[in-house]
Amino acid sequence: MNKTLGKIISVLVLLFPMLVTLTAGVTAQAAEETVTVNLHKRVFENGESLKTPYPKQNTGEEMADFGGKPLNGVTFEVYDVSSEYTKLLATNDDKQATAKIVADAKAASYAPSYATKVGDKVVTAGEGVATFTDLPMKKDGGYASYLFVETNSPSNVSEKAAPIVLTLPVYKGNTETVNTMIHLYPKNEKQKLIDKDLTDETKAALKTTINGQDFFNVEIGKPFSYGITAGLPWNIKDKHYYRLTDTPDAGMSVIKDTVKVASLTKGTDYIIYTDASKRGYIIDFNVESPAVLALAGKRVSITYDVILSSDAQIDLGINNSAYVELGTVTRPEDKPKWPVTPPTDYPDKPTDPTNPEIPDKPTDPTDPGTPDKPVTGPEVFTGAKKFKKVDLKSGQTLAGAKFKLARVDADNKVIAYATLKDGKYTWANDEATATAFESNAEGLFEIKGLEYSAKLTGGISYALVEFEAPEGYALLTKPVKFDVIKDDYATQTLSIENIKKGLLPSTGGNGIYMFLAAGTVLMAGAIVWYRRSRAEAEV
Repeated sequence: MNKTLGKIISVLVLLFPMLVTLTAGVTAQAAEETVTVNLHKRVFENGESLKTPYPKQNTGEEMADFGGKPLNGVTFEVYDVSSEYTKLLATNDDKQATAKIVADAKAASYAPSYATKVGDKVVTAGEGVATFTDLPMKKDGGYASYLFVETNSPSNVSEKAAPIVLTLPVYKGNTETVNTMIHLYPKNEKQKLIDKDLTDETKAALKTTINGQDFFNVEIGKPFSYGITAGLPWNIKDKHYYRLTDTPDAGMSVIKDTVKVASLTKGTDYIIYTDASKRGYIIDFNVESPAVLALAGKRVSITYDVILSSDAQIDLGINNSAYVELGTVTRPEDKPKWPVTPPTDYPDKPTDPTNPEIPDKPTDPTDPGTPDKPVTGPEVFTGAKKFKKVDLKSGQTLAGAKFKLARVDADNKVIAYATLKDGKYTWANDEATATAFESNAEGLFEIKGLEYSAKLTGGISYALVEFEAPEGYALLTKPVKFDVIKDDYATQTLSIENIKKGLLPSTGGNGIYMFLAAGTVLMAGAIVWYRRSRAEAEV
């Protein structure tokens, strides 16, 4: 018995190195039966991917010089397409077979019907990497082929990355060593969520140069126009809402009826709400509309008119800000169906608090166009002038002087009077209906919301025409010219001087006869004196 046991132990001892070797071989084989694929997502500014230069050929290994910036928040899924790839190789070379699968994936938006999903989706994180582990190296006795597709991305990505077909095995460089840690670099381009500016026509009309610096200057109540372009994401069809909000500063209001979205139909493709400030608007796009879906990855153009109102700040830049919100809702099945009838007045953004929104994020939190970082257009300014009515000699302030605002030519001749009504100036050759401005108890009054004098051309100037003087003062006989100068309003007041009337009583008073009689007596005395003096001289 002991001899038999000793033989068994001896055999096991002799076999142990072989067992260890076999086990190691099985472990190595198991490791080579799967691969890990790292997708390094890169994003380029719009148009820059063609300048880097790009495209660069993926090598399967890490590429520090690929270009672009890491992009987090991109969702990828992987599909097995081994059977289709093998079938295509019967009549195509490998490049043609790969191109056919890519084309099928694009046509299907994500993956074609013959593709089999493998594992769960992965979202890029850290340095923009999505890692897929334990992908089988082989399928049905042959090497496997995989399709990687991008299914979601940040809100300002204009176009999704092209589908990637990976056929195994992949080798390291020019060696025969199989690469089981594969690195691939899909790329995106990002666009601005919103671009905003005054229209070219408005810029030409409002531009004025003061001390070598250009400003946009306008009179209150006079409409001018803004233009916005907003980028629709490539995957707009997967969104449940896409909304643009534009809110002017105090002193500026949007003329709501002028808001237009190019190539889209109001009521069918979008609706317009009044924003919470009551000065701006919200455009809610129908993300199920074929016309909206056709703009996926493109930009939509919006134009609208605004005016400065009577409460506009003087000599301070007035602007408006815009941002985009897009994403999904918690319960898509409860989302209202189009057509949607907007309320006549909406106090805030049109959301359903019982169906919370899940907003998308931009590629970079600092990218403009989000609610946290809205975009603005150029600042617009309006001017004003302060006046003080005073006595010429004493400097005492005078109340009750009444003026009309006018424009005069180089000869100080009135060419138009101003009527201010409903926050808007109308200039016409009609003195009777022109607005009156009156000095108060301190002799002060002001005229606000005017263009700067630097914008007036052809020798034209602003002027005040006095049509009623303070009691006891003579009416000014000529228009009083003045200039509206940027930044003068806060510190400069123009004094307008009046002269007291003489001591003669008004025409028609009884006292006039006493003065006439006294004058007659004096004249008679002068004649008598003259004749006597002449007679004495002759003697």
